[in-house]
This record gives sequence, structure tokens and C-alpha cells, in this order.
Amino acid sequence: MSEELQMTVSGIVKKDGRPTIYVSFQDGACLAEGSVPECKIIANEGFSSEDVEILEQYMKQQQDEIRAMAKNISPMDAFLKG
Repeated sequence: MSEELQMTVSGIVKKDGRPTIYVSFQDGACLAEGSVPECKIIANEGFSSEDVEILEQYMKQQQDEIRAMAKNISPMDAFLKG
């Protein structure tokens, strides 16, 4: 991974009745998507298995910050910007 890694956080959505936040990581052509609170990468294109472990560990360590970011995202605002 380079130092140019970008992270995008979704708003809070319900998945199987549980609040879930989707987190995307992009580094050049590499793209991965994970979810919190599971802190697992659920889709990966181009990251190594070592990188995936680092991203999952990052989500675990930063859950509170990720939740705080997600709380500030309005789903309607995000939809209208898209």
C-alpha cells in the first residue's frame, strides 16, 4: 500500500436488522470494501492478503472514529450528490 490510500465511509444502514457501516479503501487501481462492526473486507480487487489484514485491523482499531464519521453522513445528501 502507498501513502495515498483513500478511505470512504458510508452512512449507517441496516443489514439483517443491525446497523452497518461500509468502508471503502482505494489505492491507485486497488479497491477494497469492508464493513463495521464486522471489521471484515467483503470485496477486494488488487490488495494483497497482507494488505487486507492491515485494513481489517485498522477498521477494528478505528471503529469509534468510523462510527462518528458515519453519523455525520446524511443518506439523502449522499444520494443527491451522486
